[in-house]
Amino acid sequence: MRCWEISVWMPGRWHAPPGGRGEMRRKTGQDADDAEGAHLRYRRCGRQYGKTSCNRTEIGDSDMSDQKQQDLEPGFIFQRVARQRLRLSDKRLAPHNLTSAQVFLLNWLLHKDGMTQKELAERLSIGTVAVSGMVDRLEAMGLVYRGEDPNDRRAKKVWLKDAVRTNRELLSEVAKEINDVSFKGMSADEIKTLLGLMDRMRRNLSEALDADDVSEWINQQPIRR
Repeated sequence: MRCWEISVWMPGRWHAPPGGRGEMRRKTGQDADDAEGAHLRYRRCGRQYGKTSCNRTEIGDSDMSDQKQQDLEPGFIFQRVARQRLRLSDKRLAPHNLTSAQVFLLNWLLHKDGMTQKELAERLSIGTVAVSGMVDRLEAMGLVYRGEDPNDRRAKKVWLKDAVRTNRELLSEVAKEINDVSFKGMSADEIKTLLGLMDRMRRNLSEALDADDVSEWINQQPIRR
């Protein structure tokens, strides 16, 4: 197993990152005197028989190809794309004191107003406690309000205030910007194909999640291994 560990070269000494592996090395002589600012060095760590040894080295072509291969792993790509879209969305929404998570909730209410907190939790795939906290903040901002469910007094429904509908174009504009950035350099046909394949993946995953026995369901599928 290999890992990459970053050390920071400051004039006069080596600093390993907090909790990092490898010994501290002091840089002395002319090299230290000539050093300007901090420089990044990489340590290549090899683990054998439960022991770890670290040596400072250069990054070779094979190591870069290994990193590129990792970058193309499906799980890595999906996680990275999702997180980067959320981060970019949060940056665009920050001037309006909103977060991407709050906008997801508002968009569900725009689709179907008057949902219960339990329904919102299911749509957002988060816990009801988290939804309750989000609704509290949105309610304090004057964007939503709670009301009793006539069919269940124990449940609370969440309704949009007019301010959200008035600024609906803002939410649509930010969503369009995120998509435009994501699809940059892709043709209309490529985007259509990509979305179609991703929707097929979504349906596959939904089918697996709905199965009584996930392991048995997976074993029965003609899945590429």
